[in-house]
Amino acid sequence: MSDDEAVVGSDGVATSIRGRATELARLRQAVSALGGGKSAHVLVLGEPGAGKSTLLDFVCEEARAASIPVALVRAGGIPSAGVAATLAEALSAPNVAAIDTATAAQMDSSVELRYWWVQELEAAIERLAQPVLVVIDDLQFADELTRLAARALPLRLGRSPVVWVVAQRTKDFEQRSTHSRGASAALEDAIVLPRLDEHAVFEVAADILGGAPNTEIRTLLAHADGLPLRVTSYARELRDAGVTQLSDGVVSLAVDYAGEHEDFADPVERRFGLLSLPARQLALSASVLGLQFTLTEVLALTGQRAGQILEPVEELLRSGILHDSGGALEFEHEIVRSAAEAQLDEGKRNLLRRAAYALSREDGGRPTTLGQRALRAVEHTEFEETGAPSRADALAIVEDALTIVLDEDASLAADLIERRLQLLDVSGAGLRAAMADAIPVMLHAGRMAEARELARRGIAANMDPDEEVAARLALAQLTTLDEPRATRENLDVALRLPVKSPVLKARLAALSTRPYTSDYLYDALELVLPAVRETVLAANDDVALSTFEHVEAIAAFHRHEWAFAREAISRAEERGQRTGGSESWFASLIRVSLLRCVGRPLDALLSIDREIRAADERRQALALLHLQLVRANILLDLGRLDEAEIQAEAVRELGEDIGAEWTVDVGAVSILAQVAVHRDTPDVRDRLGPAAARFAEDKVASQRLGGEWTEMLLADIAGDRTTIEMRTRGDHYRSRILGPPVGGASDVLDDVYFTRLVLENGMPERARKVESMARERARITEAPIAHGVLDHVVGLIDGDPRRLESAARVYNEISRPLAEAAAWEDLAVAQSVGDSATSADALRRAHTLLSSCDATRSLARVEGRLRDLGERPPVRVSTRNALGLTAAEQRIVDRAVRNETAAEIAAFLYLSRNTVTAHLRRIYAKLDVRSRQQMIEVVRAHGVAPR
Repeated sequence: MSDDEAVVGSDGVATSIRGRATELARLRQAVSALGGGKSAHVLVLGEPGAGKSTLLDFVCEEARAASIPVALVRAGGIPSAGVAATLAEALSAPNVAAIDTATAAQMDSSVELRYWWVQELEAAIERLAQPVLVVIDDLQFADELTRLAARALPLRLGRSPVVWVVAQRTKDFEQRSTHSRGASAALEDAIVLPRLDEHAVFEVAADILGGAPNTEIRTLLAHADGLPLRVTSYARELRDAGVTQLSDGVVSLAVDYAGEHEDFADPVERRFGLLSLPARQLALSASVLGLQFTLTEVLALTGQRAGQILEPVEELLRSGILHDSGGALEFEHEIVRSAAEAQLDEGKRNLLRRAAYALSREDGGRPTTLGQRALRAVEHTEFEETGAPSRADALAIVEDALTIVLDEDASLAADLIERRLQLLDVSGAGLRAAMADAIPVMLHAGRMAEARELARRGIAANMDPDEEVAARLALAQLTTLDEPRATRENLDVALRLPVKSPVLKARLAALSTRPYTSDYLYDALELVLPAVRETVLAANDDVALSTFEHVEAIAAFHRHEWAFAREAISRAEERGQRTGGSESWFASLIRVSLLRCVGRPLDALLSIDREIRAADERRQALALLHLQLVRANILLDLGRLDEAEIQAEAVRELGEDIGAEWTVDVGAVSILAQVAVHRDTPDVRDRLGPAAARFAEDKVASQRLGGEWTEMLLADIAGDRTTIEMRTRGDHYRSRILGPPVGGASDVLDDVYFTRLVLENGMPERARKVESMARERARITEAPIAHGVLDHVVGLIDGDPRRLESAARVYNEISRPLAEAAAWEDLAVAQSVGDSATSADALRRAHTLLSSCDATRSLARVEGRLRDLGERPPVRVSTRNALGLTAAEQRIVDRAVRNETAAEIAAFLYLSRNTVTAHLRRIYAKLDVRSRQQMIEVVRAHGVAPR
């Protein structure tokens, strides 16, 4: 770009983007990717007034001139010609038409639906038959749905011809990205707008003044400190005041303007002083409405007639203070709006703010706008001020706004809750109850520190027992990562409180059975359940009893008392049927897990697919998350590595979408690492290692165990014996081996892997501890998997072929091909010295099983063992078609060529939509295509899809 490029502002004067050559070149390069059918993702950061919007407008105009559809979102705005307030509205614009306007109008930001709306947006963009430029300006003001989509979709649609340009204030990005995966990398790749250098400042002024500024004007411009908004404000003031003169292309001052106006360093506020009185009054009054507003709102707010405000509006448009967005007006910048509001008399400002809130309430406006206006209406705590609402009136406004905002915008709801607490009396039952209500809102908004402080304040304020139990449960959840002792103390105190609600008592039991620390789980199972059982049974409350039966089932499941767990689940189901309630998804999860543990993985898969479909239809995100994680484990059991990998990736995406990535990431990462043990996976340690290391240092036992286990798997893949030895000798694994037998079917088979590792590292005493645990597990359950693992562990330790063959037979009966292959391979190693023929036969059996699973890494190892015995390895039998697609992927393709949507494919195959879209992305990558139409053309050309 040459530095003389500019865009024309609303006042008809060229508003330059001087000094942005490097930044504009990067944006142009990204947009040019669309010509090759490629994608790009650009983050633009800068402080308020740095010129982000101007830069984006320039890029949008260039794209439109090149006939590229542009979906422009100016967050927090009002839909208008070419500009939308949300991503859904932008994608429904005529030039894009990815979705229809009716669908866009339905897409709210409610927590329950947000994840599914993102899937709808993903599917809509993926279906587009043309490239598109998506620009989101001021992401910090965006609704929750747009923010989630801006984070998730650029990654998911990486193979679609879409360029994403997202602008955000630097400070806001840093605050929101504190715990975000990949935030540091995103910041390194971002376009960060610096302040303008001196040369660029003078060029901006020259664009507005019509000539090069002389030395005197340049001195005045130095007050702008290189911030583009201030530079343009200075220059426009000089121009509009008529104090400059042009001679030979140089602009100078006609009067001693600087001497007359010593406060020249505040140009934004001074611009209002140059307006006529009606225009100034209109701008100041409109400022309480927010950055964007309509003429109808201004008329209602001021009580004027349309004819009275037309001329002032035109003056504000000419001055550049307001912009016409086609049906709506907006201030040039939030800095300009704030400056206008600050000039209002205190009493008038308070009255106008309350009137602005009332307008939003009457008109049924956007929840986000209504909430923001409510906060401004009750900003002051000194209610003696003229025009300020009384404390009672302010509290009524906040509580009224909460009824609208609570389910729409978690962050704004938290702001309102915080203000509500400030308005309440500092003592008394009302404040304590409000604190109890506020804690879950703060948790939902991710404000952990505030939630923790509220819980502690509430306890100190002498809550009633039920309120205190709720607060202590919240504290127990909040302290698990860094204060496990505090977790236990809060649960112990809660158990001794005279709780009235049996349902709350049952919830306390449920929370107490979770593995917050490596030793507390076992105490909870023995101490918490008996303490609660008496209270719940005495209450004779079917809801509480059903909840408690589920808790007992969980406890029994972790103790491997699977028969008792089945009985508890059955009792809970019967009680639920009597009360007319539907079975909880968690009960379904336990039942499916039991099927898996007792050796019926195919039945478990059929059952979990039905439950996933139901959760998807009911739009239960948390249920879907956990059900899909179990499904990934079942697929791993069955040796369906491709599907397990896809499902695990889908779980990670879903967890990130709903803010639960910390909870489930460890499970998904562990599955991905187990897939990599059997299959050649490039860069697996680089991709999964950081997550595994993060969890390995966690203070929560289940997460630390998962992290350490995954680190061992990755070290084994990389041949890193040092890490393996460190982890196998670690204190945590000592407690795992010596402790009671806990965990599901995955933990059972993990013990075989662990036994093999400790034997290879010369620690037979550790292996014997595993054997002791396996014997105890086999004693308390008749499940085949437990007895197969015992045979396998003993066979490894003693080198006993008969026990290893017995293990292989058990695994065969319960459809565990990878485990069976491992048993045959271990048998071959045990027989390799004395009976090479038996050893070779066992290896061939393992080869057949691994070939059916496409376990390339394990196959290579088995083939090497066969060659060492002088045997030729069997030919590998591929399970993929001519294009390298698996059977599961081919099923997806078969439905896609019928032009079915992801939702329709999911319904037919009993999958969730996010699993289908994850499959489609993998298929696109394998076929090197960027759209569904290209995929259909490729598969039909190779004859692997119906025509």
